[in-house]
Amino acid sequence: MTIELFGLPAVGKTTCVDMMCEKSEYKRPELETKLAVVWYALLFWFRYPVFCVKLLFFTIKHSKHSLYTKCVHGLGVRLARYMVPVSGIRVVDEGLIQNIMNLSDEQVSEKEIEMLFAAMPKIADKYIHIVVPNNVQEIYAKKRGRVFARTKSKKEDGLLLEISSAHEGVLSRLLAENNFDVQTGSCETIKI
Repeated sequence: MTIELFGLPAVGKTTCVDMMCEKSEYKRPELETKLAVVWYALLFWFRYPVFCVKLLFFTIKHSKHSLYTKCVHGLGVRLARYMVPVSGIRVVDEGLIQNIMNLSDEQVSEKEIEMLFAAMPKIADKYIHIVVPNNVQEIYAKKRGRVFARTKSKKEDGLLLEISSAHEGVLSRLLAENNFDVQTGSCETIKI
């Protein structure tokens, strides 16, 4: 079984996964070496080539900066996590939905998000949508020192947050319309 968490940056996705993994049945896929990242990412690419190529072109088309970092994380690490063997329930805190939400630096049309979503492999058995009030998100972001790792200013953070929020709305609708098992809440309110 695979559970994928998604949500805006600085809402506590990683914290939720850490809490879940304290229970013995939940496991975060560990990629301990760069070779492991490359190997498992390649396995994902060979298994789901159509989605991967579409995601690559999506990333290139809608990226203004940090393309290398997005490719390493979005097309490497985040995909590799689905192929690493785990014993127990796999928990992914930045996965396929998160990729579609956050890999672009500009607003993407609903139609384009819908096409990428349609090509997305349906690997997760359950999705957990982490949401918190804006003031809580601001507190989490201050603890981290930023909202997005790739931004250099608060203005950039705000712009990317608006974009991610719009994409999040489209993806939430698509998950609901396609009858995916989605639970929404904060770390404290979700029931696993």
